[in-house]
Amino acid sequence: MRIFIALPLPDHFKQKLINQTALLRERRKDLRWVPEKNLHVTLAFLGELKQVGTDLATAAMRRCAEKAHPFCIEADGLLTFPSKGRFRVLAAKISRGERECAALASMLETELAVEGQSGAYIFRKPERRPFAAHITVARAAREECSLSAEERSLHLRLSENVSVVAIFSSTFENGSIRYSELGRIPLGNVRNYE
Repeated sequence: MRIFIALPLPDHFKQKLINQTALLRERRKDLRWVPEKNLHVTLAFLGELKQVGTDLATAAMRRCAEKAHPFCIEADGLLTFPSKGRFRVLAAKISRGERECAALASMLETELAVEGQSGAYIFRKPERRPFAAHITVARAAREECSLSAEERSLHLRLSENVSVVAIFSSTFENGSIRYSELGRIPLGNVRNYE
């Protein structure tokens, strides 16, 4: 299974994000837009894992959630990856809450290393790129794309409290990506594990 750990987003936040990018979605048919149900803030992408790896990743996520607290995120503009020129990924930039997301992602890297050593399981190498909190909203359909200055200046203003972290599997079915939530844990309250 392809596994990642992320901050799930409430439905009303995702709907607002869809609404605020509607004009761009209408204009840019050359982008593959992420369905509303798949919008989230990725903290750690782990790739293909066996069940034992998924169990160890869930344990790492549980320990991180216990140490963290709910916080507010705010999306306030667009960013691209790569950041200059033509891009493959278009995202909503997280400004407020970026430090908390980065701290949680860093804790996850540490806890994954601990779990990997104790369980004699090899996860992927720790992420070397600097963490950039974002919500992927679209991907280039075939080749890299570019945005006009007007498109880059699209005004977004969304905020929401996040209070849970979740582990997801990702599968490719009938030409589209399907995410399935495998479990979630409230931040700062591990006893309410679902």
